[in-house]
Amino acid sequence: MAIPFKYNRRSLLIRRVSNSMTVGAIAIVVGVFVAAMAIVGGLDSAIEDSSSPDNMILIGRGTDSEANSFITLDQFDALKFLPAIKRDDAGHPLVSPELTEQIFMPAGDTLDNLPIRGVLPVSTQIHEKVRMIADRMFTPGLNEVIVGKLILINTPAVHWGRT
Repeated sequence: MAIPFKYNRRSLLIRRVSNSMTVGAIAIVVGVFVAAMAIVGGLDSAIEDSSSPDNMILIGRGTDSEANSFITLDQFDALKFLPAIKRDDAGHPLVSPELTEQIFMPAGDTLDNLPIRGVLPVSTQIHEKVRMIADRMFTPGLNEVIVGKLILINTPAVHWGRT
């Protein structure tokens, strides 16, 4: 036997507080779920835009980020000769021990946190989405850097010259 419609309507009016709290709780759950999915979508997009399926980031045991990681040269030498490592046409392993650091860079009246990455010249073969649009690759052992075009555009007060 079906419950009459007017009973349901009357029940909604009599139990306003509990019904409102139920609707509010469902709205909060949906809002948190949408926010979490937006974060996941943003991370997926960032990873897709800046990575390659052939690349692997290796971090040391017990660390949770690249910045805190440490791998010894002996470990690096052993890792670069594993059979899964991609090689160039001459047979050299395409690996790059990279050092990540955070530096403070003046931006107007404040300091902005600028991530920098120390690389070897082979990194242009590893990071396929990195393109040199002007000048040349740095010479290892000299005080030279490669600067992204967004840094040049967003920091006009800083003079980027050769020393």
